[in-house]
Amino acid sequence: MDISDEEIKRILEIHQKRLSYDRKRYHEKLKHDPEFIRKNRARANEHYKNHGQKKRDKYQAHKELMNAKASYRYYLKTKRRDLFKEKHPEKYKLLVDTNDPILNLPDPQE
Repeated sequence: MDISDEEIKRILEIHQKRLSYDRKRYHEKLKHDPEFIRKNRARANEHYKNHGQKKRDKYQAHKELMNAKASYRYYLKTKRRDLFKEKHPEKYKLLVDTNDPILNLPDPQE
């Protein structure tokens, strides 16, 4: 089943129109509707009850990596990437061992 370029373009246009419509509808109608707000909060609370433990487990499993990334971002933001390598060799080694893409980030522009 081969899809032509015209069909792909048409599908993407339909998708973009739908996204635009949904965003506009949310910001003009739903966002201020008390019934929608109540239902949305109830849905979010239910999701948290069902998946909260998964998030905590994932955080605990990746705690060291997340901490290393946060520290690296700080040193990157302050343009002291080399100082991070000197002060925190174990965190830097963790980032290198996991082949984290954060190491490829360029220095921020002023």
